[in-house]
Amino acid sequence: MEKLYCYVDETGQHTEGALFVVSVVIARENRDEVEQLLEQIERETGKRSAKWMKTRFDIRQEYLHRVFAEPIFKGCLFYAKTEGTRHYKPLTLVAIASAVQACRHTSHYKASVFIDGLKKPEQRAVSTGLHRIGVITEKVRGVTDESSAFIRLADAVAGLVREAEEGQFSSRLLRRQGEASGFLRLV
Repeated sequence: MEKLYCYVDETGQHTEGALFVVSVVIARENRDEVEQLLEQIERETGKRSAKWMKTRFDIRQEYLHRVFAEPIFKGCLFYAKTEGTRHYKPLTLVAIASAVQACRHTSHYKASVFIDGLKKPEQRAVSTGLHRIGVITEKVRGVTDESSAFIRLADAVAGLVREAEEGQFSSRLLRRQGEASGFLRLV
């Protein structure tokens, strides 16, 4: 049985539908080892456990350059984006499902899904929604940025994509590099 661990963050609800981005980071059985590597990159770049927007621009860029240089992250970072809609929940569910489909190696899998800021009463609805679109989940939980280096990476990916979409040149370039090298994928 293949185990997938999906860490999900989003940005853009404050734009009232102008731009909405969902990011999904997928880890496998080696997630503890990978999380230690992420924490090391956070320490070495000075990012630490700060949210994307509370981190200096040069540190944000260096952090993602380091992530994109580690082969273990290749094919594990996904994002979806939309403009002109406030249907945030369906886009989030589809982004998760698309990332799982792109990442799984077998039809015998279970996904544990961790979503930034998801409230306990919403967990069952998200789990049901994922099941309806074909994702086999083991659990769905809400988490906070402070609790996981994977969620902080999902926050960074969402922030990078938002900045790129807003026209920030360095972020556009970094997103293109991540996509061209196979680290970052639009789903």
